[in-house]
Amino acid sequence: MPGQFAQQPPPQQQGTNGFAIAALVTGILGGICGLSIVFGIIALVQIKKTGQRGRGLAIAGLVLTAAWIALGVIGAVAGIANSPRDSSGEITSSGSESVTRLRAGDCVGGIEDGKRMTEISVSPCTQAHDGEVISQFDLPKGSWPGEPTVAQQAETRCTADIEQALANSPMLDKLQISYLYPDNKKDWDRDRGITCLVFDAAGGKLTGSVPR
Repeated sequence: MPGQFAQQPPPQQQGTNGFAIAALVTGILGGICGLSIVFGIIALVQIKKTGQRGRGLAIAGLVLTAAWIALGVIGAVAGIANSPRDSSGEITSSGSESVTRLRAGDCVGGIEDGKRMTEISVSPCTQAHDGEVISQFDLPKGSWPGEPTVAQQAETRCTADIEQALANSPMLDKLQISYLYPDNKKDWDRDRGITCLVFDAAGGKLTGSVPR
């Protein structure tokens, strides 16, 4: 009597899939450049073939990555929505801006002499404001020269730049020159930018862009 041959399926691998664990860990850490997605997909494919444990871990890693991506998108959209600038970079609403992101033509408020600032109030120049950014430049690269030297270089260059830019302005003799500069080594190493501004010398408000 002929025998019947039956091929046995390959034995299933035991244990938890390593890629599934990696997908969960990288998912918890924010996806790490999309590695959690790669690990998660590899894990699901392998688990289907081998029968290993870890399907839930792989899926959890993918879900966490999706959540991180969603948070990033929401944050980016919120940042754009809260920005005082329009798509061209012009300030169209009152708000605050990092001092390192100020541009020539920006109108600002809330600057106090001698006060260290990282954020500054900005508004459209048609609204009453304290001062206006006239020019910007970077000091030459090099080791930290000390605050007095940086302040002197900023004052000299800003004075020359503003007097040149506003040479034909009827307001030149009514304005006070000021400047923002890095006042310590940490800021100097990060950004050597100088921002040159003008204010009403009598302490009043400006109500429009300074005429050129």
